[in-house]
Amino acid sequence: EPFFRCIAKTRIEWNPKYRGFVTIRNPDYAVPYVGRGAYSLFKACHSPSRPTVMGAERAIPTLPNRSDLLEFLDCFRSRIRLADLIDRAPYVRETVPVLMSASEQAEYENLERRAIQIAKEHLKNVGTERRTSMLSLAHAIQLLQKACSLPSSCVETGEVGSKHAELIDRIRQSTSSHIAVGALWRETVTHLERVLREEFPDRTVVAFDGELSFAARRRALETLTSAPRAILITTQQSLRSSLNLPIVQVVFAEALPWNFTALNQWAMRFSRLTSTETVKVNLMVVSGTIEERILGLLLRKEVVARPIAGDDIEEADQLFGEYGIEPTELDELAAYLAGLDPSLRESNQPMNRAA
Repeated sequence: EPFFRCIAKTRIEWNPKYRGFVTIRNPDYAVPYVGRGAYSLFKACHSPSRPTVMGAERAIPTLPNRSDLLEFLDCFRSRIRLADLIDRAPYVRETVPVLMSASEQAEYENLERRAIQIAKEHLKNVGTERRTSMLSLAHAIQLLQKACSLPSSCVETGEVGSKHAELIDRIRQSTSSHIAVGALWRETVTHLERVLREEFPDRTVVAFDGELSFAARRRALETLTSAPRAILITTQQSLRSSLNLPIVQVVFAEALPWNFTALNQWAMRFSRLTSTETVKVNLMVVSGTIEERILGLLLRKEVVARPIAGDDIEEADQLFGEYGIEPTELDELAAYLAGLDPSLRESNQPMNRAA
C-alpha cells in the first residue's frame, strides 16, 4: 500500500475561457503519488501554472493548499540542516554599505521623484487601474534598483560607479584566491566583466550567465577551478542547484533579489557538505535608497513567511513573473515611497522616509 497520498481536497486549474484560475474539487483526493501522473497531480494541487504566449509554463507565486502541503511534508522531510551536519554555519552574511557620488545621487533622486508619483497614484487605485499601476510601480522600482548598481552615466561613459568601486576595494582587501560576484541583470555582468579584467590583470575573470550553452558553461567552470586566482561574475539566477563550487570562499551579492530563498540558493552553490571553510556573503547595499528598504523586507521575510492574502491570482502571477515581486511587498514599498508607514496606512499618518 503506497504511503504518500494526495491529501489536498481542492486543486487549481487554468480556465482558458475566462483566462483565469479556478478552484475545483480534487477528484484525486487520497490517490497515491505513484506512477504516471503523480507529478502533474502534485503541481495541480500545490504549484499550478498557466501557459504563456510563447508556450512555456509560468507558476503562480502563491501556495495553494498550504496546510495540506505542510502536513504532507511533515510525513517525510528531514529536519536536519546543513549547519547541523557540518557543525558550523555554512555561510555568514555581512552588509556592505555604499555611498553614492553626487552625480549618482542626482540621477537616483530624479527617478525617485517619478516613482513617488506612481506610488501615490497606486495607493489610490482599485480594480483594473490598480493592476496597471502595480506593473508601472514595479518597473519604476526596478529602475531605482538599477540606478544603485549601474547608473546610466556609467553605462554611457564606461566609468566605474560607487558600488563597483567599493566592490573593487573589497576584492583587493580579500585574501581569498577565488571570489564570486552575483548580479541581478546581464548588463551588469557584462559591465563588471570588462571593469574587473582591467582592474585585476593578474586574476582570471570568468563571466557566467544563463544564456551560455552547456558546453560553454562547462568550459567556463573548468577555467575557474583550474586558475590559481579567479573571479566569477554571474547572475544570481544562472547557477543551477546541482552546481558545486566550494573553491569560492568569499562572495558578493552586488544587488538584492526579492527573497532570501533565491539569495540563499545562490550562496549555497559555494558551501557544500564537503566544504572546510565558512563562506562569507557580502550584501552590497547603497545607503539611503530603495535597497535599504528591500533589505529590511528580506530580513523580515526570512523570519516570518507571510502568505499573500486576498490578492488576485492572475494579477500576482503577472507581477511575479515579470518583476519577481509579490503584491504585498509592492504595496509596502509604495507606502514607503509615498511617505506613509505601511503599518499606519489606515490612519494615513506620515512618516520620515529617510529614517
